[in-house]
Amino acid sequence: MTYTVMLTSSGGEMVPSLINQLKQSAVHEVRVLAIDAGGGGVSRHLADGFWTVPFGNDPEYAGAVLQVLRETDVDLLIPCSDEEALALSEWRDDIFATGCRLACVDHETLEIFSDKARCYGALSENDIAVPVWRSAVDHESLVQSVDVVMEQTGACVVKPARGRGGRDVLVVDAAASDIDGRERHLSREEFMRLCESATQFPFPLIVMERLSEPVFDVDMLAWEGRPVHVVPRRRVNSQLPNEGHLFVEAPELRDLGERLIEAFSLSWLYDCDVMYDRDSKPQVLEINPRPSGSAAVTVAAGVPLFENLVALGKGEAPIPGSEVSGHSVLPYKSLLRV
Repeated sequence: MTYTVMLTSSGGEMVPSLINQLKQSAVHEVRVLAIDAGGGGVSRHLADGFWTVPFGNDPEYAGAVLQVLRETDVDLLIPCSDEEALALSEWRDDIFATGCRLACVDHETLEIFSDKARCYGALSENDIAVPVWRSAVDHESLVQSVDVVMEQTGACVVKPARGRGGRDVLVVDAAASDIDGRERHLSREEFMRLCESATQFPFPLIVMERLSEPVFDVDMLAWEGRPVHVVPRRRVNSQLPNEGHLFVEAPELRDLGERLIEAFSLSWLYDCDVMYDRDSKPQVLEINPRPSGSAAVTVAAGVPLFENLVALGKGEAPIPGSEVSGHSVLPYKSLLRV
């Protein structure tokens, strides 16, 4: 019997690969539908159906998605952006009433993941390591927090407490001004001049110690607080996660993923970003309330993340995956005639 999956935010760079992976499953007969706030890119041509909806933070978003669900026969809805996961989790009962399951946990847990201050607090309560950090709600507390963290660790990162990682990020250290990917690097003196200007910072902010690159992604597929797959991978380019990954044998990262799954009683698929501190201990940067935007990389490596996501949705036992440690997956461009 055909099982219908709907992917949100289908304009993402890796979603076309994910659609093909789902449709080519050797285990499940999968029909893939897609929705997006834009044109959907290549995904609209690969999916079995495509709809344009408002952005995930638009008050009309959930209603528009529900309308599409009522007009189709969707078995499993997979949110692929933070805003959409948060919006849809508040409408879980309405989604279920259409005959569809929503592939994320409860709204309260997703709210914790989406607020870095709350998330770091919850992680600390569960004895899970987080970076040295402080919160800042105005210019005065920002300057104080930067001074405290720099005194303890030598350098710090300033970023929004809510929102997607990697955006509006400042790195404050002894180096000269520089732009590194999406980060802006400032010396302490340059940072103070910025604070003394009319700059409007996106408060609330998190001020945290600067950790050591590279960045690691940990895919976590779980069911009722128990791990199905925990897969650590190192980014080829820490600032650009879609430029490829090396899959690593890192028992401490697998253990970290399993502890996160247990601590938050997770079901479905999520991703956390990790870096190491000066003592070579892994620290959680953030937990994403939805699958990684580059999760298709893990499937390409040989781990059946989405086949087993479908299995969980169907109430079936998951299948084992290949051993992927030591392998790399790199992107390349392909062509499609439409």
